[in-house]
Amino acid sequence: MKMNQKLLFVLSIIIITFGYITYQSMKLENKFTSFNSSFNTDSIIKELPNIKLKEFKTNKEFDLHKLATSGNNLVIHFWATWCAPCEKEFPELVKLTKLLETKKDVKFLFIAVNDTDIKISKFLKKFKKYNNFSILIDNKNMHQKSFGTFRLPETFLFDKKLNIIKKFVGQQEWTQKHFVDQLNSL
Repeated sequence: MKMNQKLLFVLSIIIITFGYITYQSMKLENKFTSFNSSFNTDSIIKELPNIKLKEFKTNKEFDLHKLATSGNNLVIHFWATWCAPCEKEFPELVKLTKLLETKKDVKFLFIAVNDTDIKISKFLKKFKKYNNFSILIDNKNMHQKSFGTFRLPETFLFDKKLNIIKKFVGQQEWTQKHFVDQLNSL
């Protein structure tokens, strides 16, 4: 009889735990659904927003319009140190910038969203020298909203006339031939 009681007790704990996990996951899913419904995910910007961002560390102001219209195609990547897919994807982006370092009319701008200087510095130490791209800061989500993006990572490619060429949602394998070829063809 005692064995049956122990088994019943263990099963009860497992059922209660499973129920609690299910309840919490449904609550979390509802939060994501209500957050996502406030955005029009079908819309995509057609041209580069007229914004200025500060560069990480130097606080140098980057005028995106001015940078593009002075003969540059822009790769604008939204990321964060707290975003696991962003962290996993970042080494591929760094490799891509090195593959295209002779392509002077393509500028890589990586916009850190809601991050701290300390975390960004610690994260970037993994990449030694990173002179092929600029790290910009968007700590108030103002600029992220200008692009109509709320997920990370997301990447936008703009031409010299401020027009969007392509939007990439989610983690990508940036060193694949088709990405390199597309950027080299600009």
